Amino acid sequence: MAMRDCLRCKGRVCVRWFIPFTLAGLICFLLLDGCFSKRLPNNVELTVVHLADPHLSTYGQVTDTPWTHKIAIGGYKLHKKCTGKSFDLLEKAVAVINAKIKPDVVVVTGDIIDTGDDIAALKKGAEIIRRLNCPVIISKGDHDIARKSENMNGWESAFGKLDGFSEVNEFAFFYIPFESDTETFKSLEDGIKAAQGKKQPGFLCMHRMLYSSWLMDVLCKRWHRTELLSPDRDTIIDLLKKPANRWIVLCGHSHTNHEKTHGNITEFCTSSLAEYPHELRILKVKSGDVWTTVVRIDEVPDECERFLSH
Repeated sequence: MAMRDCLRCKGRVCVRWFIPFTLAGLICFLLLDGCFSKRLPNNVELTVVHLADPHLSTYGQVTDTPWTHKIAIGGYKLHKKCTGKSFDLLEKAVAVINAKIKPDVVVVTGDIIDTGDDIAALKKGAEIIRRLNCPVIISKGDHDIARKSENMNGWESAFGKLDGFSEVNEFAFFYIPFESDTETFKSLEDGIKAAQGKKQPGFLCMHRMLYSSWLMDVLCKRWHRTELLSPDRDTIIDLLKKPANRWIVLCGHSHTNHEKTHGNITEFCTSSLAEYPHELRILKVKSGDVWTTVVRIDEVPDECERFLSH
């Protein structure tokens, strides 16, 4: 009977079959979108570890993520930062990075602390990050912004300049803060011009995203009352599109793993270290190609070895 009903559709969409198949496809999309599990190559020119949104707090109390905040919808999940164990998570990440991954550089893209005036968390976080056995590039996030006048220079005291340039294995790394200004973009433009013509991709480290999915935007505005994309998005994209170089943008803010390539720009957004499932991202560059994967540092500490070896 069902088959006869379908034949009567005569090329039209059959609701009887369309609905269950659509639901099945939607479930797969909700569960799988945003997942990365790519084997990483050996003998590479560059290994990068990307950490995002540690949200360190000296008065955080949340230590567990409820099941309702473990479900990703279109790759996006509700925020529930485990601020009560944020220092432990960062210390474990540093230990895993030093002992197992041994990268050429670590990038931390903002929201190091949960509240900008938590100077004790800022100082303790800086002390933990200094234990890394490689160069570290840090960009400032919106949660890192102090509100009290006496704390305004706390970030610079802990981490130095708000924007700048570093070179690692002949790869150019630029970093900019959430609060960027004309001087920041002039410096970035000059650096991009100087790096033009290089075969290696350049890296831009920032807090908010340049690209996101429509669904992520809707959910973020609905549940978190904030914008995912950088307020300087158009300016940054214009600067990166001018040269022919390939650019890798590392960012955070959304607490979600997200990957997007648009022209010569590839963006990797990494989920929050302080939020389930407590991940970091590994990127490897070989012959101009970029491989990446995310690994958990809480329940599966040996997962790094599985991805790093053949």
